[in-house]
This record gives sequence, C-alpha cells and structure tokens, in this order.
Amino acid sequence: MLIQETINDPDLMLKLLVNLDDQLQALRPQLQAQQLPRDPRGGVPRLCAAEVLTMLIYGAWRGLTDKAKLYYYYRTYHAAEFPALPSYSKFVEATNRVVREAAALLGRQLQANRAAQQGHPLVLQDSTPVPVCKVARAKQHRIFKAHARKSRNGSGYWYGFKLHLQCDQRGRLCAVCLTAANVDDRRLLDPLCQWIEHGIVVGDRGYISKDKATELGRRGVNLFTPNRKNMKKLATPLPALRSSA
Repeated sequence: MLIQETINDPDLMLKLLVNLDDQLQALRPQLQAQQLPRDPRGGVPRLCAAEVLTMLIYGAWRGLTDKAKLYYYYRTYHAAEFPALPSYSKFVEATNRVVREAAALLGRQLQANRAAQQGHPLVLQDSTPVPVCKVARAKQHRIFKAHARKSRNGSGYWYGFKLHLQCDQRGRLCAVCLTAANVDDRRLLDPLCQWIEHGIVVGDRGYISKDKATELGRRGVNLFTPNRKNMKKLATPLPALRSSA
C-alpha cells in the first residue's frame, strides 16, 4: 500500500493514515451497503476506522504481536498522534469494529496486485501455522473451539489455524485464505489459483499431487514443486518443446 522508501517513523505513520483514509472514502458506498443502521442511542466512536487500521498495520510492522502490546505502545510513545485513544477495553472493541473495512481494503489490494501481473505470472504459494494457544491447553481453549484444530509440520505440533498465502516474485500478496490447521495445503491450490488463466505456481513438497498438477495444467497453469527423496521424476512434467525449425 505504501511505496518502500527510506522515511522516518512519524512520516510513515502519517502517510499510512492518509492512504487508508483515501481508500476508505473510495470504498464508502460498498461498506455502507454491508452495514446495519446505526443505533442512535449508542455513543460516537472516539477513533475513526482509518486511525484504528493505521494503529494495527503500523503495530504489525513494528513487530507488536497482540492488542495489549499495541495499546500500551501507542499510549506510551504516540499519545500525541492519537489524543483520542480510549481505554484498553474500548480499544479492543474498536479493533473488532473495523473487520469489514480491513477485509474490503485487503480485497482492494489483492485486486490491484493481480492486475499488476503480466500475462503469464509466476507466483509462490505456501502456508504458515497460526496457533491460538499451546497444544497442551487445547482441551481448555474456548474462543476458537468450534474452528481450531491440531496439526503438525516440520517444526512440531500446533493448535489453531493455517494461513495460506500466494505472492509474486516481488513479494506482492496475490491471494490469501485462512483455514483450520488440519486442512491439506493441496486443497487450496484451486481456490487460490482461480484468478490465474495462464501462469506458473511454485510450491514446496506439501503441494505434490499428480491429479492437481494435471487439473491445473488443463487450465494453462503449471505447478512446480521439489521432488521427494523417493521420486525419480518431476512432480509436474514440462510440456514437450517443439523445435523452431
């Protein structure tokens, strides 16, 4: 959303706020159609959606991993930039209130990143664990009990979700999906590749599937993965090259 350049922190936060506010203004008709009528008995939020999203995105860039760290960071170091910062409980409510705005901005950015691709894009696809608690406490966990699951990768077991990502060679995000931890990576090949008409998808060994490679190949999408130790052939064979003679 911001062009990478050497700028100091106050300028970065200001540019991010202006950028988000401009995009939310453009998305206002779409967002208003999805929102329920506001109850006149409720109070007026002290932080607007652009401010809350700026705090979330800037905090993630700073490496702040939870809302408590976010809140006390801004209260300690950026009270002048956010003079209307409410109490911690109201701040948590504000972050939950901007979910629709965040989803709309993400969709807008994905669409822009896809449009920037050439006619034959090369994308990288992978997944990463999103744990919600330690595995030993999985039975006592209540918040995501209906959706979180246990799974295992090369680093060990975790309980929670799995984030599937697809990006281009420049690192621009092209597709994203959040699933339960026990969902096979290969199941996300079709949903995340729907926008590609002709191109190349590169994944790790978790995406090895002859059936999926054949199915994607019929659509003009070539799947490339490394070989397992017991494999003698490529997971996705290259098409025969015709001589130009």
